Amino acid sequence: MKKLLSAIVILSCITVTNASYGITQQGGEAVQDAATAIQTKVKASEFRGVITKIDNGTALQTETEIYPLLGGNFETIVGKKVLVVGRLVTEDEIEKISVARVQFAKQ
Repeated sequence: MKKLLSAIVILSCITVTNASYGITQQGGEAVQDAATAIQTKVKASEFRGVITKIDNGTALQTETEIYPLLGGNFETIVGKKVLVVGRLVTEDEIEKISVARVQFAKQ
């Protein structure tokens, strides 16, 4: 009886371990594929210009357009030449920059 119970316990442990190993192997590949797909869809862009104050916040004034900025309080750097890394987002038919990083221009 003791040998049978010991054999069942050991067999159960081996079975559970093998099943969980298979699940983690399959799940890891699926997560990695999803992360790669997201990275290829969302690409950050670089915008150069001067931070300006507008009625409802701040914007980046480039050579061609003025883009309102999303994602932070940029009032402390109004008037500075910067490089903004982010992506364009259309909100209410207005193109805005969702800011990931701001770097000051070299002088």
